[in-house]
Amino acid sequence: MKYWLILPFMACVVIFSPAQQLFVSDSSGWNTLKEGDFLSFKISSTDSISPRLTLQGADSLRMQLDSLGTFFWKPGFDLVSRLEKQKEISVILQAEWKDGRRVTRPLNFIVYHQNRPPVVEDLPIFYVKQSSANSYKISEQYVNDPDGDPLVFKSLQSQLPEGVALSSQGLLTWTPSRNQFNALKNTPLMVEFIVQDQPEKAETRGKIKVAQTQLDLPPEILLIPGDTIITIKEDERVNFKIYVSDLTEMRT
Repeated sequence: MKYWLILPFMACVVIFSPAQQLFVSDSSGWNTLKEGDFLSFKISSTDSISPRLTLQGADSLRMQLDSLGTFFWKPGFDLVSRLEKQKEISVILQAEWKDGRRVTRPLNFIVYHQNRPPVVEDLPIFYVKQSSANSYKISEQYVNDPDGDPLVFKSLQSQLPEGVALSSQGLLTWTPSRNQFNALKNTPLMVEFIVQDQPEKAETRGKIKVAQTQLDLPPEILLIPGDTIITIKEDERVNFKIYVSDLTEMRT
């Protein structure tokens, strides 16, 4: 007598869920920006349960990602040099669920160089002497370009007093006459200029205050008529006037 052993057949079916994906809420131009611009977008996944999001390789870039999946970034102005013009920045976005699942996605950004205009701080006063060749060099300590661009100085010709000149390298020269010098006693002169970076030609205006020197100058002697040589005959009378002025006393 034969016996048959019948074993029930049990089918085992394993259902694999599709791989989770990460999405950026704003897919139009979200990864292209300039230095100094503020960028923000939302990151989401296909899972109904929100994962923990982290960024890898972004420590030195000052990128931020909050618990709700909002990404924030403002690239510094030192990220792309003026010679590079643009730079590609890549970081890794990682999503991790409590059950151990992990998904990663690269985030690739293109950052463009943003030119900044020159910076002009308060300049020291330009003290001048009468009838002397006075010069004043605008120092990089007070006028500079944050991007390291070469600078060119320009004067506003319509506002310059007679005799004042400003070179493209920032050298201001002036030999004030007696009247010009005396006018500075009550009204110091303000010389405006334009500093322009190259080759972008971004401009910033600045001012230099011009005033009488604070040094104790010797008295000035003025002879009228102003001939340096006077020829006379023996026993002949000569008439001329001598004016003596102390410029230091005139200022006080």
